[in-house]
Amino acid sequence: MKTVSIIIPVYNAEAYIKQCFANICNQTYTHSAIECVFIDDGSKDNSSSLIKNLITKDDSNITFQLITHEHNQGVSVARNTGIKAAKNDYLFFMDVDDNISADCIHLLVKATSDYPEANIIVGNLLNKKEDTCHHTKEAVICRNGCHQNLHDTLLFIYTSFPVNKLIARKFVLDNHLFFPVGIPYFEDLQWIIDVVQLCDKIVYLPQLTYFYEYVDSSTMSHSQQKPKTLAECYLSLIRKVTALDTPPCAIEKHLFIHFYICKLMNMKHRVNSKEDVAFFRKGLIRQSINLRKPLLFLYDLLLFRPFYMITQLKVYRSHSAELRLWICDRCNNNDTYFL
Repeated sequence: MKTVSIIIPVYNAEAYIKQCFANICNQTYTHSAIECVFIDDGSKDNSSSLIKNLITKDDSNITFQLITHEHNQGVSVARNTGIKAAKNDYLFFMDVDDNISADCIHLLVKATSDYPEANIIVGNLLNKKEDTCHHTKEAVICRNGCHQNLHDTLLFIYTSFPVNKLIARKFVLDNHLFFPVGIPYFEDLQWIIDVVQLCDKIVYLPQLTYFYEYVDSSTMSHSQQKPKTLAECYLSLIRKVTALDTPPCAIEKHLFIHFYICKLMNMKHRVNSKEDVAFFRKGLIRQSINLRKPLLFLYDLLLFRPFYMITQLKVYRSHSAELRLWICDRCNNNDTYFL
């Protein structure tokens, strides 16, 4: 029987511990094949005490372990600790303030038998704040090829979160796929980019297995992010994707970088990234010329606000895998070109 290690970072999460613990104990998959690794990343509340008490009283036959860090080191370090401590065939990452369906692990493990060559099985995820699912297909989707999987990630076609994915532990360890340390935000996206470049087959299931709660008080709440730190994380993502040597995904890289440059330019607070933005913006212009994509070139020119104001045009991009761009008259909202 295939075994699963559920890895859950915890930081000042006493309000969510009992519900999270119940989510694990309610799994329909054989309990003896599940281990759950809680990593308390230096919590200052009673998170560790609650987990210890629940483990002591548990009679579910699930293997629980609690690892504590003396001080807070960040979610990446906590997840890396979990990866190193895990002993089972597959890893499953979960956030302590989210929920999973009772048949989550059962459905994901079953798919590994149907698709034995897949290193990653992904369930459907419901973002409860936006009331949207990450994919809406009614059938199983099997994506083949590292370039195809990188394409999907850079265009946000499917979920780019590390949670809700059943990942072969051997695949993670053999490729040293640990989370980047020292990056407070979007470290999970950087990790996913590393993962998909090495993963030839990813399977997406239509069934809802994960419920993303979006807690405003969480460390990922944008209201709590320091503008300078956030800008540095945007730049870190841009640098990472710029350095990717994947010619088949050149346009996808281009649009990904464009997206985060726009985020930098639209930040409400001033950040010391003007020179970096200018450098990468010029790089996009050169790339669109080299790719001989006139519409992509125009898309880049709109990063220069005077051009945008003079032309009264806007270039829209699709969020589909077809990479479509089209020009629209900003005043009349009439499409003039469509590619």
